[in-house]
Amino acid sequence: MLDLAVYRLPPTAVGRLQRKRLLRRPDVEVGELPPRAVFTLCGFPGALAGPSRQPGEPLHLRPFEYTTYASDSKGKSLLGFDPRYHLLLDATANQATLSDGSEAVFRSRAGASVAFPRGLKGISGCAVWVIGDLALAVETWGPAQLNGVQTCVYQDCQLIRATRWGALTALLGEADSRLRRALDLWTPSDGGAA
Repeated sequence: MLDLAVYRLPPTAVGRLQRKRLLRRPDVEVGELPPRAVFTLCGFPGALAGPSRQPGEPLHLRPFEYTTYASDSKGKSLLGFDPRYHLLLDATANQATLSDGSEAVFRSRAGASVAFPRGLKGISGCAVWVIGDLALAVETWGPAQLNGVQTCVYQDCQLIRATRWGALTALLGEADSRLRRALDLWTPSDGGAA
């Protein structure tokens, strides 16, 4: 759960963000989720990144989006898993599809097959959004809400671990008292164990 950092932005970066819309409390879900919740995460795995070819050339990143559902695994034997702080998401490669519904084949930028979900290295800390509930018709799903961040993959059992947003804000508030006032807006009243 400690795969987390806080970075103080330089004043120039803060200035550029002044007119940007950032997350608001309604964009975050910290409550109990239905057992058939559906999630989407998006990150930039290193396996899909194109290298810089000369000094000063930026790294070429390719986003990877994965939509899945909450795993029914209890996670009792998984290293570092605690259901009070974490969610387990299914990460079965044969269920990964492209936007047209065809089966996704996870390959590196060089075309080599990459183990899934181990090949997701580089997406740690990416947002995990709850987008719906398999028990409800898709037409009734509301807007996506941030629910946590990706913090681990369990290759052998094809699972992704996400740390719940409430747990993250509680951890940050405990680590640095200067952040507590801002985090009060994001932390549930039970101290973060959503």
